[in-house]
Amino acid sequence: RRRSGSLHSMQSAQSAKSLSPFGSRSGPFSCEMDPSNVRGSGVFSPQVLPSPKSPRKCPNRYDTLPQVSEVELPQLPEGNSDSFSALLQGLGEALHLLHRFRCQEAINAVKTLQFNEQHSAFCEDLVARCHFEMQNYEEASESYGRCCLHHRFFRSLGLEYYSTALWQLGNQLELGNLSRQVLEWGRNRPRAWCVLGNCFSLNNEAEEAMKCFKRAIQLDPNLVYAYSLIGHELVSLEKYEKAIQMFQAAIELDPRQYNAWWGLGDVFQRQEDFAQAKYNFLRALDINPSNQVLKTSLGAVLQELGDTREALQLLSSGGVGSSRALAFLQKGRLLCLQSRHDEAVEELRKACYLAPKEPGIHFHLGRACRSLGDSVEALKHFTSALDLTNDRHLADATQQELRQLCTDQI
Repeated sequence: RRRSGSLHSMQSAQSAKSLSPFGSRSGPFSCEMDPSNVRGSGVFSPQVLPSPKSPRKCPNRYDTLPQVSEVELPQLPEGNSDSFSALLQGLGEALHLLHRFRCQEAINAVKTLQFNEQHSAFCEDLVARCHFEMQNYEEASESYGRCCLHHRFFRSLGLEYYSTALWQLGNQLELGNLSRQVLEWGRNRPRAWCVLGNCFSLNNEAEEAMKCFKRAIQLDPNLVYAYSLIGHELVSLEKYEKAIQMFQAAIELDPRQYNAWWGLGDVFQRQEDFAQAKYNFLRALDINPSNQVLKTSLGAVLQELGDTREALQLLSSGGVGSSRALAFLQKGRLLCLQSRHDEAVEELRKACYLAPKEPGIHFHLGRACRSLGDSVEALKHFTSALDLTNDRHLADATQQELRQLCTDQI
């Protein structure tokens, strides 16, 4: 047995040398070499016979490159760096103004940028969102449509707001086409399911709409707007407790989600808990003080609480589009309660001019005309309300007013 390094092995090696028939191995043909001359002999030099396990030494391709200290880094021209800083500053200001819901100022900030930057996907989406928040749904839908058409890699930007704008306009054809397109782009995009949900909601299919919104939440649990959309569908089904839960879930994810605060106020207003409704509407107005719908809703609650003066101030504030029509409607209702029917008819006719297909406006305008003794105008508006409405409660109230009108004529 070998015992390498032991005294026994050393003695055995020495005896083997002396007993060798060839004698000593120190002759001229001896294979024994001086260890100091192994590398210099050239026979077993690794440069001549490399080991098969050791790789051959290849020339390093980086040996010919200059050192880092010798490379001259390019310097940006001073004018380009200033323009880039101005671009970032302009984009930051516009985005900050949008987050503070100063939408018109945000649009003006975008217009100060260069032409190419104004038509980038980011800026077009930002401008469309500003129009959406100002209730300019026509311009918002056009801006979102251009963004989807010109920027194929950013098609999912703002799809939930784009579809909501089409829902507000009642454009079933355009919303249906958009739903088909987003399914072709991909079924794994959460905002695409918001588009489908809004399409079902516009067709009065609330259950199918909620399934789509829930699918969007499964794909993106942080999509706050989808929670608010589910809450609105639950309100339309008069499932108020579940709606409150969805609005509260949205607020937990984003306390600045004013849509959820407004949804809570709407639920409490329907339940005639006007104190709670006022609190939630005020919270929503603290976040977005320029929203005319929030002001109108708060004015209606103040009207129920008896604070008519502040309600009239809120309802008289400026607005545009459908939000302005809603303000005229609420103001007309308030004037009717104060028996100021002439002024009420004037305000309600303004609302009817802005929103001629709104059945609630025709209903209240008919009541105001009946109070003034104008039965012909009252009959015309009650009939229009019946033709336009899909709400059974409004339809029942309109039929009751028609019966009362016939009784007055008899």
